[in-house]
Amino acid sequence: KSSGEKFIEFQEHLGEVNLWTRRVADICTGVHDGNMGGIFGMVKEGLSDLVTGEEMYFYFIDELTGEPVLGSGYPKVITTPSELVPKLLPLMQVSMRAVSLCNGAAGIARMFGFPLPQIPEEVSTGMQDSVDILKQESSVQKFGPLKSVVNDLQQDSEEKESSKQNARGESLRQLLEFLKTEIENKEFAGLNRYPDPRSGRAIWTRLETTEEVEKAIEKLSEDRRKE
Repeated sequence: KSSGEKFIEFQEHLGEVNLWTRRVADICTGVHDGNMGGIFGMVKEGLSDLVTGEEMYFYFIDELTGEPVLGSGYPKVITTPSELVPKLLPLMQVSMRAVSLCNGAAGIARMFGFPLPQIPEEVSTGMQDSVDILKQESSVQKFGPLKSVVNDLQQDSEEKESSKQNARGESLRQLLEFLKTEIENKEFAGLNRYPDPRSGRAIWTRLETTEEVEKAIEKLSEDRRKE
């Protein structure tokens, strides 16, 4: 492709990133609590002009590089996007918040597959209000606590009451069902699980050596301090 064609492609790509970010932020603003009620209907309506066509694609995001992961069986085809994507949005929003906290608008663009490490200042500025909304802890709480959902999923069926009306709980159950075969076969697009001694949690990344992981964690820490 010519440089002009690439520039137009980049501009279109950034426009799509900006639109998705703004729409997710708008939906977060409109949600008042974590109970399902009409939340998924509101989300579906809010995404109606973005979730079009018969197929969309599910990607994992490398937690250290912030990039979409390609691997055997991935991206995974979503054959009913108008039904499934709105139900996955509460989990998508958690990922977008984590990325925005570390790398701001540039990180959001990268997780949407934008191929350059930096984005134009005018684009970053235009996305800032939406990114600021995603950074707010309240934007996560509105869909319901994820920790209680994970705990409930480990209990007997009659004890799974606290997350039945939790929008994020339903989102997690939809994702587990969508990835049922991959989970059973432990196929996660080549992602490796590493313990992060600083946070005490697991990190999923395609990086293969401890040295690479430690360098990436340090870079994330530096980026977080700058942000």
